[in-house]
Amino acid sequence: MARLRRITHALVEDLDLVIYSVNEMGMEVAERGNTYYAAPEWESFQAHLGAFFLHGQQRGVFGIEMPASWWSDFYLSCLFGAGWAVATGRLSQASVVRAVLSSFLDGARSGSRVQSP
Repeated sequence: MARLRRITHALVEDLDLVIYSVNEMGMEVAERGNTYYAAPEWESFQAHLGAFFLHGQQRGVFGIEMPASWWSDFYLSCLFGAGWAVATGRLSQASVVRAVLSSFLDGARSGSRVQSP
């Protein structure tokens, strides 16, 4: 978990850049008319983050119920959501790391179970 905390702290330092990048990616998707388009410049970052979560799954840190790529996407969604909450005044900048980690980890820890309706 220490590595995830370090990654989160590093990304939060450049939270405006993260939000800008995700927005740019969304605009490119819209321009192309392809919801599933992934910009090539994101491939390396996504591969590294996916490998991080896969390694965590192999060590029993993250649940195996979902693929590592999902944990990567979900983590980035939590980060983006926290950044958006800061930008709109619903979350303090000082709370971002705690908000992202607690929101993400409560659902991603190995052994966690969510009942389907």
